[in-house]
Amino acid sequence: MLSITIALLLNLLIETSVSFSVVVPGDPVVSHVGSTVILSCRISPPENAEALEIRWYRNEEFSNPVLLYNHGKIQDIQECFRNRTSLSGGLKDGDVSLRLEKLAFQDEGSFHCDVSGVKAYDSKVVDLQITDPSGSWKALFFTVLIGALLGLFGLILYKYRHKLTDCVNTMENPTNKGDCEEETTKEVDVTIDSEHLHPGLILIRDCKIMRDGPGYNHTEEGFPYDLCAYGTQRFTSGRHYWEVDLTFSRSPPKNSWLFGIVKDGNVCVNDRSALTPSKGYWFLCSDGPNGFHTNTDPPVKLSLTPRPERLGVLLDYDDGQLSFYNVTERKHLLTISTRFSGSVVPLFNPGVGDQGQLRILDCPKPVESAEESSQPLLRKKPAKEICEEEAIEKLTKEVVGDVNIEELKKHAVEISIDREHSHQDLMVSTDCKITRDGPEYNHTGEGFQYELCASGAQTFTSGRHYWEVELAQENAPPKSYWLIGVVKQILMKDRSVLTPSNGFWFLCSDGPNGFHTNTDPPVKLSLTPRPERLGVLLDYDDGQLSFYNVKERKHLLTISTRFSGSVLPLFNPGVGDNSPLTILDCPESAIDCNVANMEEGVLGTL
Repeated sequence: MLSITIALLLNLLIETSVSFSVVVPGDPVVSHVGSTVILSCRISPPENAEALEIRWYRNEEFSNPVLLYNHGKIQDIQECFRNRTSLSGGLKDGDVSLRLEKLAFQDEGSFHCDVSGVKAYDSKVVDLQITDPSGSWKALFFTVLIGALLGLFGLILYKYRHKLTDCVNTMENPTNKGDCEEETTKEVDVTIDSEHLHPGLILIRDCKIMRDGPGYNHTEEGFPYDLCAYGTQRFTSGRHYWEVDLTFSRSPPKNSWLFGIVKDGNVCVNDRSALTPSKGYWFLCSDGPNGFHTNTDPPVKLSLTPRPERLGVLLDYDDGQLSFYNVTERKHLLTISTRFSGSVVPLFNPGVGDQGQLRILDCPKPVESAEESSQPLLRKKPAKEICEEEAIEKLTKEVVGDVNIEELKKHAVEISIDREHSHQDLMVSTDCKITRDGPEYNHTGEGFQYELCASGAQTFTSGRHYWEVELAQENAPPKSYWLIGVVKQILMKDRSVLTPSNGFWFLCSDGPNGFHTNTDPPVKLSLTPRPERLGVLLDYDDGQLSFYNVKERKHLLTISTRFSGSVLPLFNPGVGDNSPLTILDCPESAIDCNVANMEEGVLGTL
């Protein structure tokens, strides 16, 4: 009887272990086209993995997994891997390896093995290399091709040797400005490529105006992502700016449109999941009553008030930035930060159902009395270079609130800071509601101090949850530095891993560098006025994390994703502010918290 009891206790300890790591091969896995391969991934120490979540995904596509196993069965398989992928079958022994059949060249790359339980999580990467058994002749071909390209490159250098010499002289003597400056900053007169136009579009007047045609039948729900047109201009370097008019006669601005850039040669399809930055698409979309969103991973939904009547687009190829502006309001909307390679072209989509048409404007004329902009992407320029936006003026008119805060407070929860999982250099009040950087913290690196984090004591696995954070003291400006969001159970300190695919979702205020999300690629925003009180709504089941300016009663943005396992609130007070970060008590309509008094009473005990 005693031996049976001991065996049962040992088995229970194994089944409920709370700490593990995943082990993958150190070297790339090599296989050839058409074969079957096992991407090995095992739990150490071995334990039964049937109750865990196992997610295999590629690159940063956490929300679009190759295979997702949860609740004892496979929940999802990416479309291009259907009928040729599965788990290897040894879950009870901790083997969570992925089996891939009928390999193709496009399968080559990195595969993430992500394993998470209630209180444990780890993720590793397996690299897969694909070879072609009949590819020996290709090596000779590429050798000859590289030799030819090197010869061509030498010929180009010889042909343009005089212009290159002028550029070097200009770099040595900045007062000697010639063709070099003109080649990096260009006025762009964008037109639509009529040869690569979707057949459902109507194009008129010098390839500048278009709209959906009567023959286009959009039968599916959602935005018609395939209804695209492309610019004839191709960009491989420099800064380029163009504007699009979204109003027609006296009608209201268009509700449905999509603008951005795309890799030269790419074609838009109606499958939203295929139009990602990793595949060469970067855009901002207005989807009528569904609001505005980017195509980052995960997508960011925004409330842009007022709705743009004229949209400015600034492509900074070399710095990897694509920015959007409300020209009428002279306001920066957002910036997508990435890396471009090869040729990119402007992307346009007029949507369907609007009376208005989409009109690409001629190179805009100078604007009188433009002021120097505080935005780093915009600078004051001579009139002849006005094609790059000059200034952003702070909105002076009152904007009517668009959010019912009282409705959000119906989902209010009491949030406090978990002292045991807070950075050692943070000061936390006795009631675990207020935090700030401590006097011993020495931030020696550049940029935002991402490691200075505290997690909430509350964990969420379902439902809607709302909390508010005070960012300003009485008679003091709002905090300039902070980071607020949600995180999976395990906290990591390396900035490179603070991504949605690793279980981090947040909005960050980085002082003069503005606001940004941690999506892939990141989205930079101009939030005016700066929030004094931030509301956070976590909708776990719908996969949405929303942020609100409570004082202005405005929705700021929503990050759309898929949550799995437990998530908890994430806080970072930054450094250099006089004001601390204060988590408000469970908000009620009749309560008006006196934050200044609270801070005097509680911070005295820090």
